[in-house]
Amino acid sequence: MHASPLGVSLDFGRSRGFTLIELMIGMVLSLFIAAALGVLVSNMSRANTELDRSSRQIENGRYAIEVLSEEIKLAGFYGDVRQAGAVMSQPAACATNLAGLGWSSSPITIPMPLQGFAGTTDVPGCVTSHRNATALLALRRLSTERTLPAAMTSGDPHLQTSQCSADPFMPPLILSVDAGDFILKNLACDTINPVRRYLSRIYYIAPCSDCARGDAIPTLKRLELDGGAMQETALAQGIEDLQFEYGFDTNGDGAPDQFLTALDGVAGSAANDWSNVMAVRIWLLSRSTDPTNGYTDTKTYSLGAHGTRGPYNDAFKRRVYTTLVKLNNPAGWRE
Repeated sequence: MHASPLGVSLDFGRSRGFTLIELMIGMVLSLFIAAALGVLVSNMSRANTELDRSSRQIENGRYAIEVLSEEIKLAGFYGDVRQAGAVMSQPAACATNLAGLGWSSSPITIPMPLQGFAGTTDVPGCVTSHRNATALLALRRLSTERTLPAAMTSGDPHLQTSQCSADPFMPPLILSVDAGDFILKNLACDTINPVRRYLSRIYYIAPCSDCARGDAIPTLKRLELDGGAMQETALAQGIEDLQFEYGFDTNGDGAPDQFLTALDGVAGSAANDWSNVMAVRIWLLSRSTDPTNGYTDTKTYSLGAHGTRGPYNDAFKRRVYTTLVKLNNPAGWRE
């Protein structure tokens, strides 16, 4: 015991540090806390990864069915072409040359808005990478945007009609890739009439997103007539299956009367002609692009008249999307 100059007693004998046992206990507790924090961070990271994976799956599925729905709604949009009494042609889905696109001015001939393929033995030749037994859909229309011939993209087929009473009766329409071929005039007969680009597209499922790199991500893709060739575009990853049911108008009123998965094969039947399709029911199965550790997909998925799929017994999560889409243009003409 010692007295300070201020008269305060100091006991230096009672001041001491941590013992070895106390240090070891502290270290163990710190390790437990660090481990708990590590587990918490790891779980949060896995949860965020899974949430992001699920969000991308849902987004891709919704985007895919939205793209298909909008294209089907617009199929058969042929602008000012006089369709009353027109002949329907069925061009090859992969046609790229003008003569094979299904247009004619005498008699007025227009291509069928839609053509379906089961995706087994009937895959169009220009589709070089296709997921077996998934359906393909060829859709045809004109662009909803008009442009003057001088501003059109050279090499892409465009179509022009006449609104001028002074124009010769023939030709009633012109299809060309050359701006200089368009001579038909507008309603006032004082200006060359605008043109619309002709769009021919095939939608299908490929077994890979970037096939050159050899990935195995099933992907919704589109082949589109562009610059005189069918050009491929990847639209949505993780789309594993695609099927359609076609609503055939059998009495000519513009409404679907019978839904089938393909043509009925009966010669002369209204349900054996793609031009009589007035509605399409889409069935789409999407899956996550990456597997989920510890998850096994034991579910089955209904694709309507096409039956069920699964169980896959793998680590990918899946969702089914379906919607019914009306072909507004062909149905509107009949209604």
